Amino acid sequence: PGPGSFLEVRKILPLLVEASPEHPSFHVVALGLPGYGFSEAPKKKGFAIAQFAEVGNKLMLALGYNEYGDHQGGDWGNNITRKIAQVYGHKHSKAMHSNAPLLVSLFLSLSSTH
Repeated sequence: PGPGSFLEVRKILPLLVEASPEHPSFHVVALGLPGYGFSEAPKKKGFAIAQFAEVGNKLMLALGYNEYGDHQGGDWGNNITRKIAQVYGHKHSKAMHSNAPLLVSLFLSLSSTH
């Protein structure tokens, strides 16, 4: 889970899913966050980071991925990816990638002091 819209990854998707002797191929799930892009907005009041993470995890499980890697695409994605790793990392989310390492480092340093 991660990008605000699947349109953000449309150009790289063919490179990730095509098999080649030169590189591995992957199954890619490029979900849109609820309320962004073409996705319907949540109707439940108080829908926040934890709920986005729960929806992402439930989607991956419903698609048959009991274990998956998680990548984020921006500010909200960074927070959601981190929450998925925290809550579901022990069982389902086996890898996390962030393109905002300073935010992750800041979060980890603040978490360890509280």
